[in-house]
Amino acid sequence: MSRSPVAPAPRLRHRLRAAVGRFIPYALGNRCLRLFLRQQWLIARLYAGELRLFRDFQDAMRPSPAGPGADARTHIAANTFGSWRVLALALAPEHEYFRWVTVRGREVIRRHTDSGKGLLVVNSHVGSPRIVTLTLSRLGYAVNSLEVGDLIARLGVADRHSVSVTLVRKEKTRMWLREVYAARKVLSTGGIVHLAGDGYKGDSGYERGLLGRVRRFATGFAELAVGTDADVIVAFSHVKADGHIEVDFSHTLHAGPASDDKRVRVHRLIDQYVDLLQDRYVHNAANARWSHMRRFLDLPAQAQADPPLQRLAGGQ
Repeated sequence: MSRSPVAPAPRLRHRLRAAVGRFIPYALGNRCLRLFLRQQWLIARLYAGELRLFRDFQDAMRPSPAGPGADARTHIAANTFGSWRVLALALAPEHEYFRWVTVRGREVIRRHTDSGKGLLVVNSHVGSPRIVTLTLSRLGYAVNSLEVGDLIARLGVADRHSVSVTLVRKEKTRMWLREVYAARKVLSTGGIVHLAGDGYKGDSGYERGLLGRVRRFATGFAELAVGTDADVIVAFSHVKADGHIEVDFSHTLHAGPASDDKRVRVHRLIDQYVDLLQDRYVHNAANARWSHMRRFLDLPAQAQADPPLQRLAGGQ
């Protein structure tokens, strides 16, 4: 069993990173981080447990990782100094921000927002998720994000970006009516709502195969989309070893005809999202987060690929 990364108390950790982020700009800090990542003997010693976890994760994945996405240096870069990355980039001038952050799918966002319908941006815990909301803000969009913690506010830069966070209360596993009502109100007026689609919170959902394991995916984002007739796009972020980050908004999900059963449309959206998520892991395993890898390894193995929509359409 791999060890958990040792860290100070959360409040002190955020204060330390905020202090570092305010005095070390992204380019300088990234140069130091790249130098640190080149010390392979030190990385192997400091992150022995995490690298072992990463190897176990790759060994368990079905299908196996493809291409150069399983690089250990990229993996450490994607899993460390995350708060500093967010703060340093939040404080960076516009030209500096887009020097380091490459955006794919701008025209997809524009097409959906120009339609006048609400837009759900479904993120994941791969790469640097909060860079997605920062990027939307930098592109000129007002974003309403459902999160369990407001990192941007804790780092003291909320006033610089048009990201409004609705906190999902931790003491309940299910999204309360307040959160759902707030999201529906934004979507019904043509606004943008951002949330993660691969979180483990929630007491409702539907089981799907992912990388050879079986896990439950909450249906919250899909129910919101079907209930408000909102458009849905998937956002992925990819942290590279050299510090550059790619944010991809190019994938659109389709619920299908409004005449279809609501449950079929919800599951159709979940299926498309999970397929994209699996492909992202296969081609970019290095950006998997430590907490999600641990949970993945605890999941039961998938006996066989059995498309849930076919079962559902058959009358279950």
